Amino acid sequence: MGRANGLIFFTVCYLILPNTGLSQVPTVVLNGNSITDFIPLHSEKYVEPKLLPEVDIAAVLAEDLANGVEIPRFGIKIPTSVSKNEGEAENNGGFIIWKKSFTAPDAKSLNFEFTDLELPEGAKIYVYNSTETMYSGPIERKHVHEGKYSTDVIRGNEVIVEAIVPKEAYPSFAVNISNVIYGFQDIGEFQEKTVQDRAYDDSQLCNVDVNCPAGAGWGNQRDAVALIFVNNSAWCSGALINNSCLDFDPFFLTAFHCLSGASGFLNWTFRFNYNSPNPVAPTCRGLEPTTWITYSGANLRASWNTTDFALLELSGSITSQSTIALAGWNRNASIPTQAMTAIHHPRGDVKKISIDNDPLDTSDPNFWIVNQWSTGLVEPGSSGSPLFDASQLIIGQLHGGDNNIGCLNGGGLIDNNDYGRFSVSWTGGGTTPTRLSDWLGANGNPQTLNAIRSPFINGTGPICTSNKTFSLTNLDPGRIVTWAVLPTNLFATGSGAATSGSGTTATLRAASSNSSGSATLSFTIDPLSNCNGAIVVSIPIWVGTPIATLEGDDYLCFNSPGVASLDYGLGTTPLLQGTSVSWSFTGPLGHLYGGPAIAKYKSARTAGYGYITATLTNSCGVTQLSFPYEVANCGGIGKGVSIQPIPNPSRGTITISVTEEPDDDNNRKVVQVVDGKFKIYNKFGRVALEGSLFSNHQEIDTSLLSPDIYILETIIEGTKASTKLMIIK
Repeated sequence: MGRANGLIFFTVCYLILPNTGLSQVPTVVLNGNSITDFIPLHSEKYVEPKLLPEVDIAAVLAEDLANGVEIPRFGIKIPTSVSKNEGEAENNGGFIIWKKSFTAPDAKSLNFEFTDLELPEGAKIYVYNSTETMYSGPIERKHVHEGKYSTDVIRGNEVIVEAIVPKEAYPSFAVNISNVIYGFQDIGEFQEKTVQDRAYDDSQLCNVDVNCPAGAGWGNQRDAVALIFVNNSAWCSGALINNSCLDFDPFFLTAFHCLSGASGFLNWTFRFNYNSPNPVAPTCRGLEPTTWITYSGANLRASWNTTDFALLELSGSITSQSTIALAGWNRNASIPTQAMTAIHHPRGDVKKISIDNDPLDTSDPNFWIVNQWSTGLVEPGSSGSPLFDASQLIIGQLHGGDNNIGCLNGGGLIDNNDYGRFSVSWTGGGTTPTRLSDWLGANGNPQTLNAIRSPFINGTGPICTSNKTFSLTNLDPGRIVTWAVLPTNLFATGSGAATSGSGTTATLRAASSNSSGSATLSFTIDPLSNCNGAIVVSIPIWVGTPIATLEGDDYLCFNSPGVASLDYGLGTTPLLQGTSVSWSFTGPLGHLYGGPAIAKYKSARTAGYGYITATLTNSCGVTQLSFPYEVANCGGIGKGVSIQPIPNPSRGTITISVTEEPDDDNNRKVVQVVDGKFKIYNKFGRVALEGSLFSNHQEIDTSLLSPDIYILETIIEGTKASTKLMIIK
């Protein structure tokens, strides 16, 4: 803390986290970090949660048993049909923040199904628990398919859905939360526990985490396997699988019985990278990861009950994703003679690896049978997971077993786990919807195919006035690749830099020190012969110094609060990569604290003037934005407050005029508002709009209110006043 021109100067600095721009949605366990560092323009406004009805868990499980449901359930769907009008909205600069909260007192977790979801460009949805220890997002327009999106599981019994929408696009924002899934089983804990005491670790103790030594060398196969939230309420496993066109189509192999009678799969959720990062001896089981990714939605491409296989295709692209791979396969009918390996999510647990060193039982022509695991085992929730041969190629997917789940000498008890043979599923029922060959072998029908990793671009902005190189990674040799960057006017050409070219390397440079803005770098991979469609891998990049606008409360009474916000044009100006933000002030403020998008402050009991400043810094330079403010002694307030909304009726904006009630001579005294609040109630008694009052003549944006009659209430130094307010078209 220092002094400048006799005034206090104070700084708070934060780093803007880059937007990945990919098709998956991350889930993050915060572990003590502030959620405001991860969600730009996060609203701290409290929203009264919707109380979900109680569920009869025992009755639902009994019904599953009676219906012969084979996959383990962790949650129960509760129909909700919550629309946009049932949430609460508030203004924040150029954005509107929409929130809806849900609570189920005894729930372990909640997750959500959206239908009729319309996210305009620049809009983002985050889902987080009320303790702000876990969130999933941002969910953007590219993640929504046919108006549907299903979220990851968020632990806790109260969870908030928060949408951040550009103000001009808010009328086109639409949402329907059609179902909330009441989770009654733990799949994760925040606090560190001993490996024997983890609540999320429901699988048997002889299971081995995939990142243990037993999983060394199995990185591609590990990164292909995912946990499935079947209908968002039950567990299965499966794996991304390669096809002979090597075009990174996100085909996903699982079990037919995991389909569970579903007619559509756009509400399924797939969780990747749910791997313990630090398994420890002697059991080689570790703590839960703090971040992973999910995909929402899929389409059924082929299935056949005889070998219990189902082939889905995920709705989102997997290119540009460095942590995902597609497993290879072996369709030879010859009997494998070496060790077999399974990678799976037993009971929804973190990913495990199991090994069988003995010969397979081949008594069933449609299934490989593992009589007993040498290391680990499989359990309910492992269904649909792949069985790999010694060459690390898929030869089947898990159908089931005898269900005498248990451990013996570090391995599983004899359980006769059977895997539908990939070689039989290849020709399946003889038609496109019942066989794998049409989908995975269209280019040459090979006998085997190796795993490949998703291609991604290595490099990040910002781009300044010196050359910076980007490279396309994880591409098979021999593929024809070209690249281009747009808009070209932001970039220089010559001296090694260009705006387009061939090959897997691009060298870029800003056109000048004054060039600043967002751009997109794209690599295009030509298809193999007999295959359709080029593969495009793109990333957004930032050029030059940061750009933003700053606005905030510029008139404060003694001890009154204010808010300043930075608008980066979220969604339209996508990346401010490597940018740090520092907030500072001069003048009579008591304190200031802030994040990458918002700063909050409070005045002291000293009149005067000053400046609030945001300084944005990246490797290309510095952008400094500021505005002046004033602190004044606004005086006190007497009893008998009178308020008047002007105009009334209103078509969108009102001014709240605050005075004292008239004295005996019918004179009114203007009230000097120090620190007040207002609330606007609808005809059902719910708060439709609320905020702070810091002036006796304050303008309020009521454009979000539907035409109707409301009650306007103010609270100023403990004194309440209210009046009717009419909103018209």
